[in-house]
Amino acid sequence: MDKGLISPLHNLVASLVPGLPQAQSAVQLVRAYDAYRGKHRADKLAQGLELAWSCMDESDQKSFDTLCHDPHFREQAVEYIEAALNTPSEILIKAIALLMLNDPDCRLDGAQKERFVHGFTGLSDQAVSVYISLVKTEKFTERLYDIHLVSNKYPLEDNDTSPEIILMMHQSFLNRGILLPDQANSGSFFDSGDRDPNDWFVRFGVSDEINQYRALLEKAKALG
Repeated sequence: MDKGLISPLHNLVASLVPGLPQAQSAVQLVRAYDAYRGKHRADKLAQGLELAWSCMDESDQKSFDTLCHDPHFREQAVEYIEAALNTPSEILIKAIALLMLNDPDCRLDGAQKERFVHGFTGLSDQAVSVYISLVKTEKFTERLYDIHLVSNKYPLEDNDTSPEIILMMHQSFLNRGILLPDQANSGSFFDSGDRDPNDWFVRFGVSDEINQYRALLEKAKALG
């Protein structure tokens, strides 16, 4: 073990974990961070549940109480908790809290909720914010589903993310299935051929289900 590593590594982890005790090995430091991260995300999930519960009326609260006796829902709840503990996004953690409480504003069915959880788990708050901004853009054209476009001429509103990051996130969202491809177009480009070197765009599809994803994330973000 390189003892010279422990001091700077301790300083690094201590900046992330309040009250970190002195450790003798890198393993102890990494385990301390992992325990803190799990507690932090559990706290955020609990906070989201409490906030979501406070927004529900009495009939919705009674419906949730009944739902908790359903064995299938109990299995779903375990998946929700596991997903919340494995994602860094506080917005997404609160969205999962809304799903757990069967939020009455959420119009996703069981299969769609499962796709939401699997598609978004692991994303950061920055990625979730970019996703919301992408889906909120105006419809460019319509095919099987609405096609949206973001470009140097039609940038995201209230979001200063660089074109390179947008391109990478766009591809990630397509791979996760939380955006749909534009079947009639390659989907994106940066400068090519005789075009202006500053030109770039991304095109993607937005379905009714994807708009429901956005609505759920926006409500979670508004919980504070």
